[in-house]
Amino acid sequence: MRISLISHACLLIEVDGIRIISDPWWSGPCFGAEWWNYPKPALEPLSERAVDFIYISHGHHDHYHPGTLKSFNRDVKLLVAANTNLGRPIRDLGFQVVEVSDEEEFRLSDNATCRIRETYAGDTFLAVSDSKEVCVNLNDALHSAPHEIRERHIASLTALYPSIDYVFCGILCLPFSAEEVKGAYHDSIDRANRHTEVDNRSVQAVASLLSANLETCNAYLKSYAGEYRVLVDFYRMGGTIIG
Repeated sequence: MRISLISHACLLIEVDGIRIISDPWWSGPCFGAEWWNYPKPALEPLSERAVDFIYISHGHHDHYHPGTLKSFNRDVKLLVAANTNLGRPIRDLGFQVVEVSDEEEFRLSDNATCRIRETYAGDTFLAVSDSKEVCVNLNDALHSAPHEIRERHIASLTALYPSIDYVFCGILCLPFSAEEVKGAYHDSIDRANRHTEVDNRSVQAVASLLSANLETCNAYLKSYAGEYRVLVDFYRMGGTIIG
């Protein structure tokens, strides 16, 4: 299994001769013109050959970005959770959509499978396995979910995959608006402190998920707003940071 970070929440997973990318966004801004990719997306691995599947985790435009999706050939298959509302708008773009139910193990190739599970408020995560290695792309699906939902899905994942080799987890950091930067400084600091608690939950969720093999697993905690303190916390727990 080979994994490359392309940009933001976009991973390229290469397994058993197939290529899957998640949440591609690099063609222009999202959320109007408020969010832009930085650093520049590393698109070189995508030039080697076409991708076979695109996984869309949820409907926020830094994950489901129609402008970027339109750059792909329409023979690529889109993977989404069955219980979300993503199928119709993606079909309207001309793609074939595979809607994976919570209890389904979808076969990607002869030796590779995936699961997509919905967690909270439309967020989902992806687990890919080839019977030798396992990659779990949590993106936004656990760190902002209520405690009982996080614990339930962590228990489910560790039961399904006793040994997990790679984990990707987004860190929910606060991008300040122009109005906050100009005038509401103290309110912004208060909100940032509250988001620190969410960052801590990211670390705790990943550590719990990997408790059986924390020292041998590779984890990438991706900050969407430049906060890398939690990476240090995770490293101190014994985890290995990649990216």
